[in-house]
Order: sequence, then structure tokens, then C-alpha cells
Amino acid sequence: MKIPSRRQATAIELSAVLVQIVVEPGAGEAEVVQSLAQELGVPAGMVQLEMLHARAFAIDMALKVSLGEGREADQLRDQYAARLRAADADPDVDAWDLMQDRLETYASVVDAQDAADLASTVGRCFAGTFGQAAAPMAGDLMHLGSRLFGTLFEEVSALLAEIELIEVESDDFD
Repeated sequence: MKIPSRRQATAIELSAVLVQIVVEPGAGEAEVVQSLAQELGVPAGMVQLEMLHARAFAIDMALKVSLGEGREADQLRDQYAARLRAADADPDVDAWDLMQDRLETYASVVDAQDAADLASTVGRCFAGTFGQAAAPMAGDLMHLGSRLFGTLFEEVSALLAEIELIEVESDDFD
């Protein structure tokens, strides 16, 4: 039996795909955002932003769990962070700092829980973002955050397992 070879990709190529996953809403997300925002009585942008943060955390965790050590893995992490930071299109609002704060919040909640069910823990943190106004919808919000995180985490982890990262010369990063 011949083991199929893994596809190869550079950190530059793979980081572009990962950032696209974070910043581009999924199919049907606009309708979900509008509906939730209306139910919660919050701006749609708030719901959309928290969904973006949950996607970013899913990819962060997949990178942390799936990648080993080594130059190629470090290149991917660095390229991903640089591209994500560059995606901050509004110079008046530092979305990068806000995202870092949210990623730290998710990480601290996950670390504190000793989570057997990582997705549920992330779902609770996602729902908690909306405060007391979300209490009647807490279950739905937890489910949404849990599914969003869990699905992306699994898909990105599977993608990383299928790809052999190839080293890029540092001159190619410029």
C-alpha cells in the first residue's frame, strides 16, 4: 500500500488562506448576524466582530495544536499574524489590539476550564460577550459560538494535517 504524498505549501500561501477564512464571513452568516443583532438589540457589527474573533481563535488553536516545532511552523505562525494584522483596514480603529484582547480572553477561559469539550467552553465565552442582554438567548449563542469554533477548528486542523509546509527563504517574506 502506497501512502499518498501530502500537498506542499509555503507559509506565505497557507497564511493567506487562513486569513481569508478569518476575515470573510461564511455562507449565510449575514442573515444570522442580522437576526441575532435584532434579537439582542445590539448593532450587527458587534455580532459580526465577535464571530470574526471566534474564527480567529479557532485558527489560532488549530495552529497551536496541529503544528509542531520548527522553522516552517514558525514561518507560518509569523506570516499568519502579519497578514491578519495587515487586514486591519480601518486606521482609526485598532482592530488588531481588540482582536488580541479577545483572543487572550478566549485563551484564558479555555485554560481556566481544563476543558474536555473545548468547543462548548468557547461557546460559553462567545455568549458571555453579549452580557445580560443576551440572557434569554444564551443557549442559542453558546450553540452558535460552539459550532463556529468547533467546525473551523476541525477543518483547519485537518487541512494542516494534509499539508507539508515547505521552508521559504527569508528574502521571500518581503
